Amino acid sequence: MSTGRSEETCVINAPVEKVWQVIRSMDLKWTGTVQESKIEEGSENSVPSTRLIKYTDGTEQRYMVTGLSDLARSTSFELVTSEPAVGHSSASHSITVKRVTQNNTSFVSWVTEFSTDAGQEVVQDSKFKKLDAFAALAKACA
Repeated sequence: MSTGRSEETCVINAPVEKVWQVIRSMDLKWTGTVQESKIEEGSENSVPSTRLIKYTDGTEQRYMVTGLSDLARSTSFELVTSEPAVGHSSASHSITVKRVTQNNTSFVSWVTEFSTDAGQEVVQDSKFKKLDAFAALAKACA
């Protein structure tokens, strides 16, 4: 059961194919906060697979990719470990990219479901990190 949910959306001024290509690798480098990303188990195309993400602030996190669909242009991933530790026991993310047919732009949705031990400050922090990541995504797709 989840009590914390963070959902943010944006429109990126780029075709859906380009936006999905940037997000699909799940290296999260497009967020602007990742120093290094490597696949530890599986491959870029396999589900499940595990990725180690090293952030520019020194944080290291492992994510398990639990879903990847080129047809739906969506990916799902869960936080497995974090150093330093986070103050909640689980976080499940999903990112979806859809075509805006009116003007050939892309609608991006990023939803995170947190475990019941995540406080409101965690949910709010997630919101602001997503907004920053969307700004970085727009630059990566320009």
